[in-house]
Amino acid sequence: MTPGPALERFATLIADNVVSAYIRKNEGSRGVGSPVREINVSKLVQAHLNVLPTSDGAYLAAACNFTLVH
Repeated sequence: MTPGPALERFATLIADNVVSAYIRKNEGSRGVGSPVREINVSKLVQAHLNVLPTSDGAYLAAACNFTLVH
């Protein structure tokens, strides 16, 4: 089953917000280059599409954390 466009947009929105928060928390004022940021967003979108749709926020958070660490 392929995800629909709405699910892909939702996964991208979540991924973008997660990466932004991660950068703010861990990088401070050093910043992260655009290619690195886009790679992380892309990896998170893939992880989200593997677990969405879900109503379990902990499951989605676990996918985010796993992806950011590996």
